Order: sequence, then C-alpha cells, then structure tokens
Amino acid sequence: MEIICEHCGFVMNRDKKIDREIVEEYRNVYGTYCSNCGKKIAPQITIKDLTEKENRKNILIEKVRERLRKLVGGNNGY
Repeated sequence: MEIICEHCGFVMNRDKKIDREIVEEYRNVYGTYCSNCGKKIAPQITIKDLTEKENRKNILIEKVRERLRKLVGGNNGY
C-alpha cells in the first residue's frame, strides 16, 4: 500500500517484500508519520473495518452477558 503524505506529497511504501513479492501489506490503521517531513498522516479506516470492529464488540458483549447470567443464576429478565 502506498501512503502519500498530504503535507509534502512524499510517497511511502511500507509493505514487506521478499524477492520482489509482497509478503505482508502495511495497513495505515492507526496513522503514521512521514519520513520526509515528520508530520502525522491520518489513518485510513474504511467503513468495513469499522463495522467489523462493531460486530466483534457486540459479540463480546453478548458473551459477557451470558457468563453473568450463569453466575447470577438464570434469566431474571435482563
């Protein structure tokens, strides 16, 4: 993935390559700093990433609720 600095226009590619093949693609999820000017580049989060995080959060919340129900002693209307 090529990251373009919005401040100076510098193009970075932080993918890990071995023998000219991409082994691991870098994803700018949390933000990064430009190696040319040193300013922060905003993260590139897609709607898909946000919905996956929200779905995972909801699944974990339901698991915790089920465990609490078992500890408390059944379904008391909660």
